Amino acid sequence: MVTIETIVEIAEDGMLVVKAPGHAPRGRRRIRIEIDDGAAAVPEKRPVPDFAGFRARLGAPVYPGNTILEMREEERS
Repeated sequence: MVTIETIVEIAEDGMLVVKAPGHAPRGRRRIRIEIDDGAAAVPEKRPVPDFAGFRARLGAPVYPGNTILEMREEERS
């Protein structure tokens, strides 16, 4: 059994779409849905931290921008 806790929107026509995590079994499944009475709060989005200082301390090249998201050609194996 896999438990998925997420926030969804139910469309005017009653359509409910949920994206399952990668480890969830595929195919037709029996599920249980519980709808909470209160509206769900949207989680606060936080920016991904820039690890330029961390890379510099390791002796790795430092590039402008968010270095954790940008993989450089010389760093690819």
